[in-house]
Amino acid sequence: MKEVPSPQSPPSSQSAQILNSLEAASTTEDVRNLMNTYGYDQVAPMWNEISTAQRAALTIIRNFSGSKIIHELDDSSEPNGSTHPR
Repeated sequence: MKEVPSPQSPPSSQSAQILNSLEAASTTEDVRNLMNTYGYDQVAPMWNEISTAQRAALTIIRNFSGSKIIHELDDSSEPNGSTHPR
């Protein structure tokens, strides 16, 4: 028997796209854009599917205007672009 998604859950391909976008979100604007594109009812359930670290980071940026999450920080470089000697 084929499983039919409930009306409140997005189709699996859309869920995967929302999840990937939420994991990659860096600003509150990114999250707002997801909400505007897919709707709260589609994005909210994905909140529990993202990593604990991403969920914590998104919670922090929500409370600090202008904040941005830096994904995949390269520890070998300084913020000004110079590199550490190895």
